[in-house]
Parts: sequence; C-alpha cells; structure tokens
Amino acid sequence: MRNAGLLPAVRRYVSGRIDRLHKSAEQQGLHFCILSGEYGFIDGDYPLPWYDHLLVSNEIPRLIEVVQQQLQEKNITEVDYYTVSPDIDPNVISYLEVIEKGCASAGILFQKHILS
Repeated sequence: MRNAGLLPAVRRYVSGRIDRLHKSAEQQGLHFCILSGEYGFIDGDYPLPWYDHLLVSNEIPRLIEVVQQQLQEKNITEVDYYTVSPDIDPNVISYLEVIEKGCASAGILFQKHILS
C-alpha cells in the first residue's frame, strides 16, 4: 500500500540508485537533491505526499525556471547529476534538459554522470 502521508523525498522515491547516491553524498558531506518532475530540484529531506507524475515535454520550460530559482535560492554553485543513460530510459531526456538548462540559466557548473 502506498503511504499517503508526507515522506522525505529520499524515502518517497523508492530507488536503489537514489539510496546509493544519498548515502554516498552523506558520507562525503555533500548537499543531496533530487530532480522531481512535479516539484523541481528538491532537498533529499523535502517532505512529499504520494504522487505519480512523469515530466512531459510541454512542462519543461516552466520547470527550467523553477529549477533555476531553486538552485539560486539554495546558493548551489555546482551540480553533479547522476542518471541512467537515455538509451536505457528515454524518459530521462526531459529531466536532463531541465537540469542542464536550469544550471546554465543560473550560471552553475553542471556535470552529468551516466550510471550503468
């Protein structure tokens, strides 16, 4: 059964990849965020309700603006973004566009890392 209450983003998104990256970031003392198609660039402890939303192309321009603002508000100067290859999951293409353009608009160094 889905938990309808609020959960931290790292618990809401059930993913071995997110679990591993979150633990690695904690061990290194790094700020950990998740790119949400619904909420933008959110902290790992950001409380989220259950939702089911996949980013679609007509939402990209609005989300780029949201992400740019969130990056600036968090005073982030560099983003290392870890994702699976678009060859494995074509849905990541929209998310990559959002984070790349959001970082560029905010003048933030962006590095993409493709996970196997």
